[in-house]
Amino acid sequence: MIREFHQISLRGRNSFGVDQRAARLVEFETAEDLRTFFAAGIPGRWTVLAGGNNILFTEDYDGVLLTPVARQIALLSDDGDEVRLRVEAGVEWDDLVEWAVERGLWGIENLSLIPGKAGSAPVQNIGAYGCEAKDAIRRVEMYCVETGNLLTLGVTPSSPHTGYGYIQATTACVDRPGILKVKSFTEKPDLHMAEMFVSSGEFYWNSGMFLWRADSILKAFERYAPEIAAVFNAGNDVYGTPEETAFIDEEFPNAPCISIDYAIMEKASNVYVMTVDFGWSDLGSWKALYEVSPRNRDGNVTQQSRVMAYDCSGCVFHSDPDKVIVAAGLENYIVTQSGNATLIYPLEREQQIRRVVNELGEAFGDRYL
Repeated sequence: MIREFHQISLRGRNSFGVDQRAARLVEFETAEDLRTFFAAGIPGRWTVLAGGNNILFTEDYDGVLLTPVARQIALLSDDGDEVRLRVEAGVEWDDLVEWAVERGLWGIENLSLIPGKAGSAPVQNIGAYGCEAKDAIRRVEMYCVETGNLLTLGVTPSSPHTGYGYIQATTACVDRPGILKVKSFTEKPDLHMAEMFVSSGEFYWNSGMFLWRADSILKAFERYAPEIAAVFNAGNDVYGTPEETAFIDEEFPNAPCISIDYAIMEKASNVYVMTVDFGWSDLGSWKALYEVSPRNRDGNVTQQSRVMAYDCSGCVFHSDPDKVIVAAGLENYIVTQSGNATLIYPLEREQQIRRVVNELGEAFGDRYL
């Protein structure tokens, strides 16, 4: 059941008792209620307000607040070792703890007196006295609001890396922590530019990881890369049939050779970035390759190449399968042989290699690249 309020006071709906008002507040119980609500369109500004704990409204909220009010606790199973409950989002967490303790169900008693709703517990992963909600939660039912936006993951940079692309994002999404509106993409900058990017705090490494609905990205291809869309739309009648593989093998080479960034992401206006900070590398540099590759007892990376190294340490060696590298007295160097060219360069100066390669092509031609 949906209950709707307009210009409602929020005094009793936030733990600070602040008497701001919401333009619209909708109470809901079920996922079907949410489907009904969003069927009329996604509001321009909306968020979920559960118990309102530690939520400080400094002004009236001019959007829509969605509040879960279903408060049922149901026993699903009890096999003697584990009890499974279904707890609706509007249940006060401490009421759940009390309910469980009264019935001799142990496991979350250390989490008593924590304010908030059960629906918020998995988002915050509440915890106390060595216990965390994640240890007791086995499944969470979520309702996904379809926006049609294109989302990419941007990694918080730890250094001015020239081997990665960068995403500039400055505008935070209202009510969506960690989600920013993308302003621009920049492909592998030089060192000076990378240093400016990192110091500005506006740029993130482009991880090349994306999240989107299939229909959203297909619409983007239709609009921004119609020549690619045309190639694959020709196979609509064979997708999901035994002829699909043959069609792709034949037609894929006819598609323009262009990255998804150039074809779609740099052109679309509905692109957002989720900022993340985890161990990540796209192996776009020699240093990144060194950091993730297995090393021998001297700290050298050989990449299964044929190498005879004497008094060498901290080096990266790479060669064509039919070639052999012999080196002595090198420390922290890149030694790579490919085709008609051999590169021997300090690992700490790898940022300069792109310029060197460009100069190599200009001086001796593409056959040495």
